[in-house]
Amino acid sequence: MVSDIQRVMKPIAPYPSPLRAGFTLVELLVAVTIVAILAGLAFKGSHRMILQGDKIKSVANMRQCSAAIMAYAGEHNNCLPNQWEGDSLGRGFIKGALMKPYLPTPIDGAPKTFAPTWVCPMLRRILLATGSYRENDPNLGRFVFNWMLWQRAGREAAGSVAAINSGTPLAPVRLSTVVKPSDALLLANLTGGMRGGYGTGLAHIAFIDGSIRTYRDNSYKAGAPTPPDVSPSVCRDYYNAKSPDGTPGYRGYDW
Repeated sequence: MVSDIQRVMKPIAPYPSPLRAGFTLVELLVAVTIVAILAGLAFKGSHRMILQGDKIKSVANMRQCSAAIMAYAGEHNNCLPNQWEGDSLGRGFIKGALMKPYLPTPIDGAPKTFAPTWVCPMLRRILLATGSYRENDPNLGRFVFNWMLWQRAGREAAGSVAAINSGTPLAPVRLSTVVKPSDALLLANLTGGMRGGYGTGLAHIAFIDGSIRTYRDNSYKAGAPTPPDVSPSVCRDYYNAKSPDGTPGYRGYDW
């Protein structure tokens, strides 16, 4: 009897505690690798979307600027703007005072203001990423006007290009000198050295007829010579085109 009671009341052994699960070093390395790959893909996708957005915005800005220039010409006897201002990179822009009634420019008197419509956001972002330029530079990424037209006006007005550097009004370039509007450059997203395609290998060009094209430019390829020697490039093929007799010409404009 006692033995039966003792047998019934015999303490029951506790359930064994579950083993603590853990990751091996290999599993941790695999997990970290997967996370890194997913993060890289997400960053690459977002970066591509940012660049695409900048490209769309660049084209939209260029259209507005082209329309402003043509509006100016419409109110000035079909003459293109004939005063300019430059920056430390040696690029030329339409003088802000001329464009103010139509579309204010980045530099519009004092103090300097930033008007992003005249700027290519794609070019500006790429230049800022190099760490060589200032965020508050209002001209960074600004669209360049066809400065070869100023050279033409300078020779016609003063017999030299000296007048160009003074910023004084030059002989106007009339739209009547355009022989092929779809090939007559008006604006381009170029940087220092008049190079196009910086970073992406592509440049945007606005033409007199209102069209905008994306142009392959090899100016920034490794080992590329200084424009206009490199080809294809906006500088060589549009700013420094040759006339039929071999003299400097103006592609799309009357020789």
